[in-house]
Amino acid sequence: MGKNGKKVGLGRALVNNRLRQQQSRMAEFNARKEKLNTTEVLSEDRTVTSMKSIIETNDYETFLSRAIVAGKEFTALRGEARLITTSDIKLHASQPSQAANVQHLLRIPWRPSWTKDMTGTQLKAIEEKAFLEWRRGMAIVEENSEVVITPFEKNLNVWRQLWHVVEKSDIIVQVVDARNPLLYRCTDLEKYVKFISKRMYGDMHRKRSMLVVNKADLLTEDQRKMWAKWFDANRVPFIFYSAIDEEDADPQPQYASHDVLHPTQMVELLDAQRPKNQRENEEKEDVTNEEAGEESTPTRPTFTVGLVGFPNVGKSTFINSLFSAKKVATGSTPGKTKHYQTLFLRPDLVLCDCPGLVFPTMSATREEMVVAGVLPIDRMRDYLGPTTLVLGWFPREVLGRHLNCNFPKPTIEEDPNRRMTAHECLGSLATSRGFVSKGEVPDCGRASRILLKEIVTGRLTHCRLPPTEGDIVEVGSESVRTEEV
Repeated sequence: MGKNGKKVGLGRALVNNRLRQQQSRMAEFNARKEKLNTTEVLSEDRTVTSMKSIIETNDYETFLSRAIVAGKEFTALRGEARLITTSDIKLHASQPSQAANVQHLLRIPWRPSWTKDMTGTQLKAIEEKAFLEWRRGMAIVEENSEVVITPFEKNLNVWRQLWHVVEKSDIIVQVVDARNPLLYRCTDLEKYVKFISKRMYGDMHRKRSMLVVNKADLLTEDQRKMWAKWFDANRVPFIFYSAIDEEDADPQPQYASHDVLHPTQMVELLDAQRPKNQRENEEKEDVTNEEAGEESTPTRPTFTVGLVGFPNVGKSTFINSLFSAKKVATGSTPGKTKHYQTLFLRPDLVLCDCPGLVFPTMSATREEMVVAGVLPIDRMRDYLGPTTLVLGWFPREVLGRHLNCNFPKPTIEEDPNRRMTAHECLGSLATSRGFVSKGEVPDCGRASRILLKEIVTGRLTHCRLPPTEGDIVEVGSESVRTEEV
């Protein structure tokens, strides 16, 4: 017995401690439950100022974000129930053809027209309204049972970064991965650049766009020729680029369309993208100075190059290679760049780097985006889907030699040419690497991350060819041709 007549002891102390913990958790749950019944759960300040990329959300988070952007409030009806019938479900009437024209609805958000007389509050309101209408259009497409849209950027502030870069830049460069350029190319961005150019300069067409096919050293010369032929046929300005600098590279070479440019050559090419009238004025100024016997002074106007692309396509590495120094952070995790930033490559040549954006697309599956490195591999929940996709690209013999692993062969009763299953591949790889979880079960999740990162880093190369060609899979000096997907 204690001093106050209460029972004491180790057992009683443990029971009291457990009761206090339960009461604390219950109080925290009730407080959180009260917040969840109003739109205060996500304050406007958190939603507007956050620069975190939002690609995948659940239904509840999507509902809250749409309510806040729309400026509406809601409260939960406790103790009441309402039966929702099909007659109560209505689509947004302003959307054309009610998602029939899917490709037309599959666009990026365009910044609405604005004037210098608008206040910050007014500009913010019309941007949020336009973004909400875009989200509604995308929701209609997503609700269509016949259409599957891969995850895309849902944070308005990240799209604002793109708007600023397009308005500031004289030319927009889309950096795409050479292994699958069409996956990373956004055609609606090219239309938006023309739209902004016409809005700012009328019919002068001062803003242009082009593709930089990065990591072109992973392609063979024949593959580059095929892509060059396809780009030329579709009138797409492009350049093959590799961040690997060659000492014997000519600063101003006479190169073919399928040749790979290196940092020194790329700097000269970007500088040559200035508008034609600007270059003519510079030449006239140089001739005038030479006739007058004066030394020419650098009076060239600043030329801004905007860099846009998906996460993990190598934009940051592209910038660092041009400077021959580490100017921006790089890493294997997508989304290292958070805000757009301007970097002076020369006093008259500026690079404007936009954060990585995941554009909406129907040309790829979620598994393909994971294998491409657009979605973080370390955060994936389903590893069987991406692994099955990779196993459809490579024969077991090629994977076995590359990973130094003995994979099981088909039995006598099975087809000798069948592909491995995901469980067979990951189980064997995990066992050979010593990856086991509780109960001595092979850790297939960890093994899948090892396999997928071999693809993302380029050590195991799979290259997609133009739509009119087949696919070519390459591992080192070996090449395997597969059927067109």
